Amino acid sequence: MLRATAQPVTHHAAEPIKGEPMKKRLTILAFVLFACTVPVFSLDLTVLGTDFRAFAQQLGEEMLPDLRSAAVSGMGLEGAGSAPFPKLSVSLSAGTVFSTGLFSFVDTYPFSLLDFDALANSALSGSSSLKGLYSGMKSFFPYPVTRIGIGLGSVAGFDTQVQFAILPEFLTDAITRSANVSGLKFSTLNAGFKLRRTLIPEQSVIPGVSVSFGYIYSNVSFSYDLSKAGTVTMSSIPLTFSGNIVILSVIHSLGADFTVYKKLGIVKLFGGVSLWEQINYYKAGAENFDVSDGTPADNYKTNGGTDPLVNQTLSVLTTLIRGGVDFQFGGGFDLYLHGQFDPVAGVPAAGLGMGFGF
Repeated sequence: MLRATAQPVTHHAAEPIKGEPMKKRLTILAFVLFACTVPVFSLDLTVLGTDFRAFAQQLGEEMLPDLRSAAVSGMGLEGAGSAPFPKLSVSLSAGTVFSTGLFSFVDTYPFSLLDFDALANSALSGSSSLKGLYSGMKSFFPYPVTRIGIGLGSVAGFDTQVQFAILPEFLTDAITRSANVSGLKFSTLNAGFKLRRTLIPEQSVIPGVSVSFGYIYSNVSFSYDLSKAGTVTMSSIPLTFSGNIVILSVIHSLGADFTVYKKLGIVKLFGGVSLWEQINYYKAGAENFDVSDGTPADNYKTNGGTDPLVNQTLSVLTTLIRGGVDFQFGGGFDLYLHGQFDPVAGVPAAGLGMGFGF
């Protein structure tokens, strides 16, 4: 008889599904990658404050020598003595200080986050001509110089002249509005006087020598409302700015000109040296500054950022080599061709003008 033999039953644990270990490894890898990626998006906005201060400092080093040269150019008292007071004369002059560029440093300075090109192009997006001008001024930028001079004749042996030039803010507002650019303000003022005395009168073969003393005040002011730029992408992160970019230069110039001159027919040649003590106050950066990357409660101010501003006062002794020619046609009408050069800063300037005597 066949007997059924009971076989022991062995219980095996369920085999793991082959895909589960792979899923766990992928999950861990994703977590590690995410953890490594988090710092990229944790943006320290206070770095922008450091960048804006560096921008202001670099801009001052680039443009202040040119502004100081422009402040003392364009004065019309050059050659010989004038008639006794109240002999009135008026001169009009226009010229330029030649620089190698403005904002050229933004392409080479190692900013941490600031992309000034992106900010400038966003601000000037309404005007293709101004965007082109911004691009071109990095390699060459002439600082325009215009002057109106009024001579008052000779008083106690001193020839007297006052000069002024102004570009008011309301006029630049009209210009920027016509260019479809908002938030941009600019103004400039130059005013001063000179007293000149002849030391050696001009004779037949001997040139004349004169010395003049003067004071000139020069002011250049620029501001831009950062909120008008909209959202600006820097380092692949959209940023929204508020506050104002400000640039202010105030220059007090006190100095003297030493001039040698000689008249040959209607042509009067002159050359000389000028020494000017220039007190230059400079303020630049951003006021009421804030910036956000879109993260709530994560902006520049809440992270402890302060207004990124540079305030400094410089005292500079500027030496200028000057020369030129006056064409004196008689009847109180003259034409001027004048130039000057700062050998220390390497800044040249030139100007054309005309004068009328009454």
